[in-house]
Amino acid sequence: MSESIILEALLNQKGSEVKDVMQEAPPIVSKTTSMQVVSNLLKHYPMVLVSEGGRLVGLITKSDLLERLYKG
Repeated sequence: MSESIILEALLNQKGSEVKDVMQEAPPIVSKTTSMQVVSNLLKHYPMVLVSEGGRLVGLITKSDLLERLYKG
């Protein structure tokens, strides 16, 4: 079973809506938020959104954080 198969099955269902598959919105932080805060948020969410002036400017995942720690 792959994500593609599941996605296709969902798309083929008549009457299905975004609300039927959406998840809770991830938290939003500013570019100046500490990595410690982001790390704690990533314990509970798959990603953290980064905004500046009310505009989305990026996102951080657990993989991004691990890569940053690995590269130093």
